[in-house]
Amino acid sequence: MTSDRSNRRNEKTSSGQRTSGQRSPEQRTPEQRAARIAARKKRRRRRAIFLIVEIAILVVLSIVLFLWMRYGSRAVQALNEIEHIEISSASLSSNSVTEQTEEVRKGFETIAFFGVDNRSEGNYDSGNSDSMIVCAINLDTKEMNMISVYRDTVMDVDGKGMLRKCNYAYAVGGHENAINMLNRNLDLNIQDFVAVDFSGLIDCIDAVGGVEIDVTKEEIQWLNMYIEEMAEDTGRTSKYVQKSGPQLLNGMQATAYCRIRYTAGDDFMRATRQRTVISKLVDKAKECNVDQLLDLVTTLAPKVATSFDTNEIIQHAMALREYSIANTGGYPFFKVAGEYGGNINDAVVPATTETNVKKLYEELYADPAHECSETVLDISYRIQKKTGVSEKDAVEYNPLYEGSTSELNKLQTE
Repeated sequence: MTSDRSNRRNEKTSSGQRTSGQRSPEQRTPEQRAARIAARKKRRRRRAIFLIVEIAILVVLSIVLFLWMRYGSRAVQALNEIEHIEISSASLSSNSVTEQTEEVRKGFETIAFFGVDNRSEGNYDSGNSDSMIVCAINLDTKEMNMISVYRDTVMDVDGKGMLRKCNYAYAVGGHENAINMLNRNLDLNIQDFVAVDFSGLIDCIDAVGGVEIDVTKEEIQWLNMYIEEMAEDTGRTSKYVQKSGPQLLNGMQATAYCRIRYTAGDDFMRATRQRTVISKLVDKAKECNVDQLLDLVTTLAPKVATSFDTNEIIQHAMALREYSIANTGGYPFFKVAGEYGGNINDAVVPATTETNVKKLYEELYADPAHECSETVLDISYRIQKKTGVSEKDAVEYNPLYEGSTSELNKLQTE
């Protein structure tokens, strides 16, 4: 990395009641669920609904694979299609943390990945970011830890005390506000980002010839419903899925599969589906030949925006030869999903923010002794006061499944 950007990434030292309990998807019939989706659909022009920001990781990995095998003018041209967005260091902020935390973070480069639905309009300055992931790269071991932040997580979204779902931050301030939101609520010091358009996933899956997914009977109706909705939004067409069991899904079908949230496990099971698709996609990409990889990068590059310039992307790509994905998970780890009043409404509430930020540092930075900043403690207090959710209300964390342990047990017995 160039020295000026290295300097920019140096650590900074500047500084209600719940209306109902945990939501149960089994309380709604399929017809009620479909009606609920239809009602929501009428209330919005075009919702940013695609939730696969992990595709950004695949973009970089694909670039790495290609550069390994053959570095040529077409590759450089493809990389130049990635939109570079300069971020002023003065526009980013982070909490005042302990010297120990500062020292821990110096051993990592932390990047924010956003999934947005604005690329067709030619900008990344607005719209809900319905998918975001924090990636911490250990500069010594070259291991990458990736934590997805659930889009419905309650956070302070503007730094002025507004508590809303975290995906709202992008709508009121674009990528800079979204980065500052993550820094403020999670005690991070993110300085760079990658934003990826939702349609990149569809094109990427089609480019590798589809992915094999084991579809359950319960998932078929919802998968096909999302195919129909996506066809209306994108103008693309696809066959419906007719049967359950392992089968090859095309880009539209696999993306629709990723969106399913109205089965057992709800929104948390959706995150598991997303990781399944991404894992299958990476496996297929590894089987591609040089020309296929180049076509893949060429297809995806125009759908990516980042604070990294072309030289930095290449440097990251070359360094990634040594990288490995060591840890993945979802934030908040301890949580309650429920219906809440006001601007929060149907949301995922950390139980509590303080507890989850401590767990986040353990997962991202292998630091079990993180002391939360005063800013995080204040946010944690305000969220608990507004929602009534405390640490004792938390769903039991299960590292193998991003939902409740009781829900997992139910799935295993069905």
